[in-house]
Order: sequence, then C-alpha cells, then structure tokens
Amino acid sequence: RHGSVGSLAWSFACFNIQNKKLFARLEKDLLKMNLQLFTTQSISNILWAFATVGFPSDTLLLKFQEHLLASCIQLKATRRKKSISGAAQSSLSPRISIFSEQGIGNILWAVATIGTSIEKFKRLFEVCEEEIIRRGWAPFNEQGLSVILWSYTSTGFARDQFVSSVEQEIISRGLKSFNNHTLCILTRSFTLFASFQKSSKASKTDDLDLRDSDEIRKISEQELEEIEEVEVEVQVIGKKFFQQLVEILRSCDSDSNKRVWDLETCSRLLINIVKLPAHSVKREVVMLISKCILASKSMVKVSNKSLCAITWTLVYLRSPSSQEILERLIDEFKRRDFKSFSPSELTKAIWAFTVSGCYDGARVIQNKCIRLFLEEEWLRRAGWDLSSVSSLSWSCMKAENTGCDHMQLLEDFVASLPLSKGDMDDLSNLLWIHVVLERGRLDYINLLLEPIFARLDQCRAANLTQIAQALVAISPLRKNENHDGQLKRVLKKLEATWRERKLPHSSGMHRGVSTCLQEMRFVHWMEYRFLSGIFLIDIVLFKNRKAVVAVEVDGPMHFNRVVEEDSVRYVRCIESRWKDKILRQEGLTVISIPFYEWDSLLAEGKKDQQQAYLLAKLEAAGVKLEELDRLPQPSDTAATSS
Repeated sequence: RHGSVGSLAWSFACFNIQNKKLFARLEKDLLKMNLQLFTTQSISNILWAFATVGFPSDTLLLKFQEHLLASCIQLKATRRKKSISGAAQSSLSPRISIFSEQGIGNILWAVATIGTSIEKFKRLFEVCEEEIIRRGWAPFNEQGLSVILWSYTSTGFARDQFVSSVEQEIISRGLKSFNNHTLCILTRSFTLFASFQKSSKASKTDDLDLRDSDEIRKISEQELEEIEEVEVEVQVIGKKFFQQLVEILRSCDSDSNKRVWDLETCSRLLINIVKLPAHSVKREVVMLISKCILASKSMVKVSNKSLCAITWTLVYLRSPSSQEILERLIDEFKRRDFKSFSPSELTKAIWAFTVSGCYDGARVIQNKCIRLFLEEEWLRRAGWDLSSVSSLSWSCMKAENTGCDHMQLLEDFVASLPLSKGDMDDLSNLLWIHVVLERGRLDYINLLLEPIFARLDQCRAANLTQIAQALVAISPLRKNENHDGQLKRVLKKLEATWRERKLPHSSGMHRGVSTCLQEMRFVHWMEYRFLSGIFLIDIVLFKNRKAVVAVEVDGPMHFNRVVEEDSVRYVRCIESRWKDKILRQEGLTVISIPFYEWDSLLAEGKKDQQQAYLLAKLEAAGVKLEELDRLPQPSDTAATSS
C-alpha cells in the first residue's frame, strides 16, 4: 500500500494530470501514514509528483522534512590497508544521507517549487548542503547539479561558497556537456543569485514568467524608454559561467561544433536573463539570441507560450533586432488559433507590439481577440479578467483601433465584472482610456468611479493623476456638486503626493529648446505642474507671470510611425492630441516641437535657425511675442560691475 501511493502519484504527474481532488486525497492519506515504511525512492517520487502538478502543501512538506532530518543508523564500509574484506561501521546521520543524488535533487526542487512559507525549510536546505559537500559534486549528473543550484538560488538559501563550488564544477565539466534544458536552468539560477547579491534580500524570489509578470504589462512605452540601466558588473561568482555562455551562443554563427538553438530554448534564455543586473552581459546575450531567432527558418513548431515570451522579452530587453523579429511574428499570430492562448500570453504579446510601435501586429491580435469576445462562452472559459481587458483596451487606444463595436464590446464586458475589488491600476486606466477616446458614456464613467472612490486611499500617485485628468476632461458632461466634490478630493490627495512624485528626467532635446528660449530671454519654466499638478507641461511661457503658452517637446514616443511604400511619416499619438485639447480648453496656447524637425535643425548646427524656428512656431499659434514675459536686457559692463 505504501509503495503504491508513490507509484500512483508519480504516474499521474508524468502524464501531467492535475486533478486537485486526487492529490488532496493522497495528501490526506500520506499525513496519516508512517513514512518510515516508505522507501527513499518512493519518498522522492511523491515529493516530485506534488511539485510537478503544482499542488502546494506546507503541512505535507513539513512532515517529510521531519522524517528526512531524523537520525538513522547508516552503515559505512571501512577498509584497512591490509584487509581484504571490509568491516561494517555504523553511525547516526540524518535520514537524507541515505538518499541517492537524484533523490536529494528531487526533494530540494519540490520544496523550492511548492513551499509557500519557505523559511520553515531552511534547516532542510542546510543539512542537504552539508551532505552534498561531504559527497562532492562528482556523483551528481548535469541535471541534478542544475536543479540543486536553482533550488538554493530561488529560495535565497544559496551561500557564496556553495554557489562558487557549483560554478567551479560547471566550468571544469564545460558548458558543452550540458544540454539546452539544463543550460536554461543554470542561466536562471546565476541570474537569481546575481539579483540577490544586488538587492541583499533573503526572501523567496519568483522567476519572471508569463504567469506572474503582470508588472511588465503595465509599463508604458515612455516608462520603458526611461528605465535607467545602471551598469552593474557580474560578481566574481557567476562571471565565468556567463563568459562561457556567451562563447557558446557565438557558436551559432560558426559551422564547426554548432549547437542547435531551438526557439523554445531561446525563449527560456530570454526570460531567464530579464533580472540579470549586469546590463552589458545582458545586451550581448540578447543580441546573440536574436541572431539565433532570425536564423530559424520557421516558427510553426514553437509553443504559444514561447512565441509570446520571445515577443515581449525582446521588446522589454530592447533588442536591436526586435522590430525585424516582430514583423516576422505577425504572420505567425495571424495563422494561430487564439482559443489556445491564455489571456496572460495574449496581453504580453499585445504589450510588446504596442510599445514597440508595431501597430500592424497589435491590430492583428486586437481584432482576433475582439472576434472571440463575441463568443461569450469562450470568453468566460478563457479567464479574461479586468486586468486583461484593461491591457487590450489600452492597446486598442494606442493603435487607434477603436471602432465603435470594439470599445462598446470591451466596455460592456467590464460592466459585467465585479468591480468592487478590481485592481486600482486597471480601474483608473479604463476610466482614463474612456475619457481620452471621448466616448462620453456617463453610465460607464459612473460605474468605474464608484469603486474608485470607495477605495481612494489605496490609489497611488499615478492612479490619482489619471483620475484627476479624467474628471477635468469630463467636467462639461458632469456639471453637479458631486463631480466638483470628487475632483476636490482627488486634488487634495494628489497634492499630498507631490514629494513622492519625482519630476521626469529632461531629455537633451528638452534642454536644448529651453536653452534656445533662454538665449532669446523668454521667461519660462521646465516641467511645469499645471492645474495643481494634474498635467505636467514640458515648457511654459508666461504673460504677466501667468502661464499662457504650453510648449510640448515631443520625442519619438509621442508619435506613431507610419510606413507608406518607401516613405515614413509621423502622426502624433492620440494621448498627446487629447492633452493638447484639454490644455486649450483650460485657456493655454499649445505648440508642439516634433523631434524630427528639431533634429534636422541640430544637424545644421545654426543657433539662429533654431531661434527662428521657435519664433515661427509661436507666431503661427497666434502668440504675440511682445506680450510674453522677458528677462531684462543685459546692461553694459560698467553698469553690471556697479
């Protein structure tokens, strides 16, 4: 009976049959059984099975830990120099010491995978480390070595000396002896260890995967551009591994001793290096993997998960080849049946196409998703939630794929969801999108505002900014005391967040326009907080100390790049056009300085042309230059000295 439990669990796990009722029953029976009656093979199989199907149970794990740490009599063979036969010597050791190398690896991997309160298992990891060091790394095969390293680095129990000994063993064997699967595990492990060294955290770190990387989806294209890449050197531990990894990736271009880099492996490697703090190493690895992807002839056999992983990681990691690869991926997304994708996978792909400005690909996914939204049964079964719909709505807005049917369908679906406990990022984002698109559905607006104001204290500064901008924009539609009171509440909270809201880093173009205005003696303010900080304006000019002109210095992120045959034109994005409208509604004159026009002036290097360009922009907008506030004319040298 005891042996059959292990075999049964192992069999179901091998076929990936994730039957919760079955494993709950197995857990219940195992908690009643005497583990001393189980073989070591059966125990490691049981733990491996529970982890493989993803059935977390700290109660069961703690019982197994107690059993594994208990002392048992271990027989050791001793051989004297002149003795032909060995005498038996017994000693007390933790029961884990009688497990095979594969068994130890399975146990550590299982606890690291499904253990929720990981600190409770620290003693088990310490004892296993002692046992591994006693045996040495030689008996462990490549799979066991990589799994054990991941178990320690993912839980935060990896000590420098222990990881260093693993790396030495890996380097001595050479990475060529590791297959693609174990190489991916090692990459993830050393990346996690490097992250721990940088952050000095001792808590469990989850791997960045499609299932738990929703923070990626919420990064806008501008925020992605502004992510500061502070160069961090790979620590001494792990440096040799990444050097060898780069060398192996370079072999993709060589004809001799060439390793086959399948796209599944490429996607896993990309995901595993996302957290690597050493950006120079990360950039080189991304560049080499991109070459491998471009060298592949077909993507037909790539799984949906890997296809989406390649899409968003290349954009997030800013691969120079991301645009070329995304163009190839469009046809693959057109070909596939979206009913086999999860909402998380699709929203990551949508995010990548949208942020990179590849709107053709974004529209392909949007339109196929919208068609599936018409099938209500599929929609509910697929698990689309508020967060997924928020991502899809944002992408439709950015790509201006906002037909009446599209947005109406998405808004009706949002209205059918329980919003009282919805994520505040999603609620404020949906409200802001609706207002930017000037949809004007007061019933939908009030539906979103109700849960927002019920939990206004939970709003971050970014949420409050979106809510305030939306309320200002819809003021003409909601002329009542309730609206004014809501706006005042938001403004009061928004003002309290000024200290935590850091001003964005001014670009070189931004500073160049400011310098040019200063040389013409125009009084101006950079990064001006307008309407109590609801809107941040790049540069403001004044008349009688009152803000009258908003100068928007628009970089590439403010434009949609439209390719037409052999020419390229830039169309100002919908958010920037909407912001201009609101600023004009509040009495400001707005002018835009497109990056491509300013860059052409910089190339000529003539200050007078830049000044003439700005003056022409102001005059074309109807600004009376003589009425703007100016700095005093510099006096002669003698007067200045006095």
